[in-house]
Amino acid sequence: TYKKSGFIAIMCALLFVGILETIGLHLLIKKWGIIAYIITIIGAYSLLFILAHLVAVVKRKIYVCEHVLTINIGIIWQIEIERKNIDQVLKVSYIDKEDSSVLSTRKVLASEPNLIIKFKKPINISGIYGIKKTISGISLPIDDLDKFIIALKN
Repeated sequence: TYKKSGFIAIMCALLFVGILETIGLHLLIKKWGIIAYIITIIGAYSLLFILAHLVAVVKRKIYVCEHVLTINIGIIWQIEIERKNIDQVLKVSYIDKEDSSVLSTRKVLASEPNLIIKFKKPINISGIYGIKKTISGISLPIDDLDKFIIALKN
């Protein structure tokens, strides 16, 4: 889900700029004492979050098992879908208007989806910080689309 996109480059650029910004801001406001350290800690936490998301996207894969499809989207979402609940698997080149009941991974993975999976029944998912959502489908950028679709149909 990340190999054919610029996800790694974007996240590395965000980390680099974030490090420079955190150091620069700390040096700029260090005369404020404790406030400078609090803002630096918040900046460092943000950088740690970006790094954790980058590593999670690279390490946590999508698993197609006999009865369950497990989709890990960085540290943001972990979704388990019963394969019998999959209604449609659609190849797409561009999504013009996004359906709010379909989870879009465009922003989280910084790439355009090329696949939409629609469910027979909506599912409840949980995300980071206890975020809950009910979805009837998911759009994903898949690196080897044809191989993935074959694996889903078997």
